[in-house]
Amino acid sequence: MDRVIAANQSGNVAHLFSGIVRKKKPIVKIGGVIIGTLILFASSYYRIVLSNVLGLLVIWAVFLEKENILNDKGALIYYDMKLTNYADLWTWDEITSLHWEKQEKQGLVRLHIGKGPMTRLFTFKEQDLTGILALVKRMNSRIIIAEVDRKR
Repeated sequence: MDRVIAANQSGNVAHLFSGIVRKKKPIVKIGGVIIGTLILFASSYYRIVLSNVLGLLVIWAVFLEKENILNDKGALIYYDMKLTNYADLWTWDEITSLHWEKQEKQGLVRLHIGKGPMTRLFTFKEQDLTGILALVKRMNSRIIIAEVDRKR
């Protein structure tokens, strides 16, 4: 949580909703490291320099982690790449739409946050939905808010 506050450059975040992000399974991490290592060995055997870069990027991507955050500043995706960090913030003034769909079996809500033609998908617990909608309405009343109806 300290990383997110530092990424926002704010010491006091009043409304903070942290999204649910699937963690990589251990078998995926092990497989990624093995494939990246095989690419590195193949590149040294065939003397292809570009493959070295690809092998290192595959291994590095295995350890990438991300967090989805909604707060007073906007929608934030925080990437922790172990060697460096990156925060991608969409401010409430830039966001044009918010659509949500409930996944009742899992007790989750998927938010489609739009910025012009681009959208981002955030997943939250269903009990956070009312607080999120209140935050969105308070921060920018021009945002189009609707529920996705997949039954049609």
